[in-house]
Amino acid sequence: MMLRPNLLIAAQVIGAVTLVAIIGVTVIQRRHGDVHEHMPLTVTEHDPLARELLKCRALSTKAADDRTCEAAWAESRHRFFEMDSNKSAQNKGHQRP
Repeated sequence: MMLRPNLLIAAQVIGAVTLVAIIGVTVIQRRHGDVHEHMPLTVTEHDPLARELLKCRALSTKAADDRTCEAAWAESRHRFFEMDSNKSAQNKGHQRP
């Protein structure tokens, strides 16, 4: 069975678009998969802040209006910057002459 050149090109375009759509759906599904897969279970078991941050992440844009999430983010920033300032203090004591 011989297809006309126009039909052959149309079939190729439809096949390419279908392939791109399948790849796009797969990427989106993996990005928006289970939130808990991104953090090891042992971390969330022992750190209540990590559990709360995961819950806030799952809320997505609704988390911006959640006071619990605001408190969790504030604590997370505090821990981060506290750790950062501790590293700087340690580095100042170990500078080369």
